[in-house]
Amino acid sequence: METRRTMIRSTSLGWLDEHNYFTPGNERVIIEHKGVRFCPQICYDLRFPIWSRNSDGKSKIPIYDCLIYVANWPKVRSDAWTSLLKARAIENQAFVVGVNRVGLDGNGIEYSGDSRFFSPKGDRLDQVISCKEMISIVTMDLTMLNEFVKIFQYLMMETCSNSYKQNKNQNLS
Repeated sequence: METRRTMIRSTSLGWLDEHNYFTPGNERVIIEHKGVRFCPQICYDLRFPIWSRNSDGKSKIPIYDCLIYVANWPKVRSDAWTSLLKARAIENQAFVVGVNRVGLDGNGIEYSGDSRFFSPKGDRLDQVISCKEMISIVTMDLTMLNEFVKIFQYLMMETCSNSYKQNKNQNLS
């Protein structure tokens, strides 16, 4: 079995005991399964859209079809969680899956789950009910995805990525 390292930024390894379970990576990993390209991310990454850009910075061809976030967002942050997942789907023109925990942790913090599956248009495709463990089976329509990306190809993140590179050293205050 091939082992792959996903990119986990060093800034995200200070929380709790994450450093005991993860090793920082140095490249983004795209996993292809049955013709679908997946880009795995962790919960902290959701707050930084530049880390999930669906571009290699060289062309307007998307590098993945589905972005997957595995997370640990508490109930008090559920609105931010779902809003950011939907935003990542729209801005990257890709399916986005967010898998979040349910229940209470050892510190009494409540997690409502709110796992979600969004289309590239930002439409919610799952039937998950908050605060309940469950499985939701969703079909990804790759034909729709490819047609959507073709129509709106000019919106691909290459332009945003290049703009970010040019402006990252500017003082925004």
